[in-house]
Amino acid sequence: MTYTEEWVIERARGAYEHGRASFDVRPERAALLVIDMQDEFVRPPGVPTGCPPPPGWCPGCGC
Repeated sequence: MTYTEEWVIERARGAYEHGRASFDVRPERAALLVIDMQDEFVRPPGVPTGCPPPPGWCPGCGC
């Protein structure tokens, strides 16, 4: 089955309208993303932003 944007929107809209807006999370297929944006909010305007390389993988995350 091909999921189009229209199909997803129609299905989500119907689920919300009928109180069935939920989805199953399969832990074996899930990932935790941590996006640290704090620096972007506290840096003075006009200061260039950068993306330093990550210090390494997080211990225990199975990567």
